[in-house]
Amino acid sequence: MPFDFVKDLPVLHAATKSMPNWGDDKKIKAWTMFLFSICVFGRASDVTTYCPLLSSINLPESAHQWDADGYPDWLEVTMLYVHAPLTLKLCTYIIRLYIHR
Repeated sequence: MPFDFVKDLPVLHAATKSMPNWGDDKKIKAWTMFLFSICVFGRASDVTTYCPLLSSINLPESAHQWDADGYPDWLEVTMLYVHAPLTLKLCTYIIRLYIHR
């Protein structure tokens, strides 16, 4: 059965908000990561023509932003897009993704 935005998003949002062991910040991060994944995977050009390179991903420099297993708290992905219809200039935007634990 295909994903139905009208029916399924409110259910998923309620499920995210009802996680008993998650603080508000973790709920917001998880919901943001979910919405971001819908945007990226819903637009084929984001993962083909304008796909970020390994050099487009930034990791934290501060040691306190890494956990004991060696994973970062977040990463930043620089995405490319064409600014249309005003110009055909290639622009960038940076998205910070928080690691869900």
